[in-house]
Amino acid sequence: MSDRFASFGKNNRFDYEVLFIGEKNISIGNNVFIGRNCIINAGKGGHIYIGDGAANGANTTIITRKLDNLKTRGLKRSENTNVFKNVTIGKGVGVGYGVTINPGITLGDGCEVAAGSVVTRSVKPFEIVAGSPAVVIGLRQNSTK
Repeated sequence: MSDRFASFGKNNRFDYEVLFIGEKNISIGNNVFIGRNCIINAGKGGHIYIGDGAANGANTTIITRKLDNLKTRGLKRSENTNVFKNVTIGKGVGVGYGVTINPGITLGDGCEVAAGSVVTRSVKPFEIVAGSPAVVIGLRQNSTK
């Protein structure tokens, strides 16, 4: 399995029905957990990086493709222009159940994303975010201090 990915660490655990699309564009660190029914999609472009010790709850979606809204106004669906942006999930990040992580997002080391959130902006290290769109609701204590 690991030779299908851009890079693949050790001691990773995946629950049932995890769907990877574009494995050659996905890098997974060590000790990563990915919950049931997750979709990790970098199939058309962009890259997804998942850092050491990150955990994604069930029903999480991570995508690297979005429509270029400035170029698609007034166009037919078949004429839409796509944009591909990398997604980075830092070390020790916790992502709750049912979260959507949009293209171009960086989740800083140690941050937490509450269940059901839609992440539309990058999150700084150790921030706690929640909601749709996700906003900062607190800070985790930095365990290195």
